[in-house]
Amino acid sequence: MHVSVPVIIFGLIGIFSLWYACWDSLRKWRRRHLLIRTIGQVMHLENSMSATSRTSYPVIRFMNQEGRVISFKSSVTYSMPKFSYQPHRYRSPYRIGQNIAVCYDPGGVLPPMIDSWMGRWFIPLGTGVGGALFLGGAWRIWVG
Repeated sequence: MHVSVPVIIFGLIGIFSLWYACWDSLRKWRRRHLLIRTIGQVMHLENSMSATSRTSYPVIRFMNQEGRVISFKSSVTYSMPKFSYQPHRYRSPYRIGQNIAVCYDPGGVLPPMIDSWMGRWFIPLGTGVGGALFLGGAWRIWVG
């Protein structure tokens, strides 16, 4: 069988995505017992509009054990499809001033994150599913 360029591209994207998902999951799993939980506060929302949706990223500030104030933009977002977007109805679950559980790695290996299942596992899970879909697409193109 002939291997085409799309098969190679889809295959490489799939392999890299699966590798990253495994690496990130393993890294988070190994350091899970070192994470320190605390309460942060939503300082502001960074909004972005794309062709298809509006997305809000909460920017959260908290104080670590040493008393240093740390801010981070969460990877957990809220999106609304643009076709249904109506400014008066758009309500992010995040509010400025809202207290929110966060966890951080005092060693700095892992970035701070919202202390939830989504906050910890959404990126590796989403990347892994995407990688599997790309590999499936490569296989499907290859076998016809």
